[in-house]
Amino acid sequence: MKKTMLLLAMLSIFILACGGTQKTAPESQVEKQILDALTTPPAPPSIAGTPADDAVQETEVVADTTTTSAKVVEIDMIAKQFEFIPGVIEVNEGDTVKIHVTSTDVAHGLAIPEFGVRESFDKGEMVDIEFVADKKGEFNFFCSVPCGSGHRAMSGTLIVN
Repeated sequence: MKKTMLLLAMLSIFILACGGTQKTAPESQVEKQILDALTTPPAPPSIAGTPADDAVQETEVVADTTTTSAKVVEIDMIAKQFEFIPGVIEVNEGDTVKIHVTSTDVAHGLAIPEFGVRESFDKGEMVDIEFVADKKGEFNFFCSVPCGSGHRAMSGTLIVN
């Protein structure tokens, strides 16, 4: 490979030195091909019988999938009779959601059935709830532990864009 590159470089110098100031189209085309050969990096070797171009394409696909906008979203939440604060949570599809929820008055629970979330916690206790928001839409979350007369109204909305 090095010998080929050296030979092409020498040929290029020879053509440029002998060409003078007047060039014809074929000489220019030959010079262009030589310069292209000198400046184009060699193709990567084949991988297990796969052409080198396919290996590069697979690498590009992997690189694209790692540049997603998924991130970890942490939310501090208060549960109290008869509301969650915040009552609306908005994340993006693929985000890992971490909710740090604390009850300020009585035992409560937090359930989001579509994401397999169902936790309960006592007054003053903080629990960490973690899940991946792997589907788009609007989902209700609610208190899953009877907490008084307004228990049925204790709910919120998770929005996954």
